[in-house]
Amino acid sequence: MHALISFILLLTSWHPWSVAIGDSITEQSGWVREYDSALINEGRSGWTTAQILSRVQSDRVLRLELLGARRVTIQAGTNDLAQGVTAERFCSDWAHLVSTVRGLAPSADIVVQDIYWWLPEWRGRVGTMNYCIHRTPGVRVANIEGRFEDNILDYLRSDAVHPNAAGDAVIVEEMRRAR
Repeated sequence: MHALISFILLLTSWHPWSVAIGDSITEQSGWVREYDSALINEGRSGWTTAQILSRVQSDRVLRLELLGARRVTIQAGTNDLAQGVTAERFCSDWAHLVSTVRGLAPSADIVVQDIYWWLPEWRGRVGTMNYCIHRTPGVRVANIEGRFEDNILDYLRSDAVHPNAAGDAVIVEEMRRAR
C-alpha cells in the first residue's frame, strides 16, 4: 500500500487534479465542469453531510484521490435540510467532514459552498448552517446564497433545487471569487 501511495503522490507532481465532493448539486450540475476541467466529480445524489463524511472515511479510491488533490470542493447540506437533520447535527458533521478532508489533503485549496434555499420555513436552519460553513477555518467560502437570495428561482431548474445554466454560471463565478 505504501508503494501505491508513493506512486500516486509522484503522479500528482506531474498531473494535479481536483476533487468535488457533495450531493446532487455537485453530481448533476454543470458548475463542476465549468469550474475546473481537471475535477473528479464524486457527488452523490440524496446524500447528507454525514453520508458524505462516511464515504470520505471509508472509500479507498476517494481517499487516494483526495491524497493527490490540488483542490477540493465541498458542497453539502441540501439533503440535511430535506431530511430534517438539525442545524447542530449538520454543523458537527460539517466540521468533521472538513477536518477529515484537510487531513487527507493537507496542502489542497479547499473551496466550499454555502447553502441556498428558498423555502421561508427553513430560513432559520439555513442561516445557522451557513454560519457554520462561513466560520470554517482553512477553507475559502463561495457565497452562493448571497448571490441567489433575491432571485433564487431564476437560478434553479423546474425542480426548484438544482441550478439551471444561469445558476451554474453564478456558482462558478462565486467559486472563483471565494475567500
